[in-house]
Amino acid sequence: MTNTNPSIVKKIRIAFSRRNALATTLGIFHGAPIPVGVFSIMHIEMENQVWQWKGLIVLAGLLYSAKTVYKWGKQVFRNDDGSPDKVKALGFVGMVEGMMVVSNLLWLNILGLVILILINAIASGVSMAMDSEAEMPVEVAAVAEIAAPAPIINVTVEPAPVTVVETVEARKKRRGRPAGSKDKQPRKSRKMQAVTVLDDSAN
Repeated sequence: MTNTNPSIVKKIRIAFSRRNALATTLGIFHGAPIPVGVFSIMHIEMENQVWQWKGLIVLAGLLYSAKTVYKWGKQVFRNDDGSPDKVKALGFVGMVEGMMVVSNLLWLNILGLVILILINAIASGVSMAMDSEAEMPVEVAAVAEIAAPAPIINVTVEPAPVTVVETVEARKKRRGRPAGSKDKQPRKSRKMQAVTVLDDSAN
């Protein structure tokens, strides 16, 4: 059974493996624009003035990343019994997104932005890679079915009965007669017939 929630280390391996390069690239384009947009709106357009109507856009972007970062934090931070530490995960979300949005230090803003981009890119890339791997057995089976050789049908052909026709020459040769001779019934000469008649009358 495929693990639908792999560990952080396995997620990083999946994201940076060569076979999943396309999925990770798509994940970067899918997960990076939102944090970059929030960073740009907050620090360039709004000039760190939170109480503006554009703050709703910033809030929407933070909510977009919050769930992914929270799930990431639950896998990283554990209690002594091995269960997820939800308090630390929630604090991790607030700290990372707060560094990017609220801090007046540019390097902290950039650090928070980089962390959010990496987490969103890896999460999106892993999700796409796992979806692709789940579809692979179906595609392989379809290709194998198309490429399968046609079944071999054994057909037994019985030979037709052969009728041997013996020619007249062959029959004569078998009987010891020369080929070309005609079959003639032995005839009694008239003299022999006359003698036979006289003998019969005498008796």
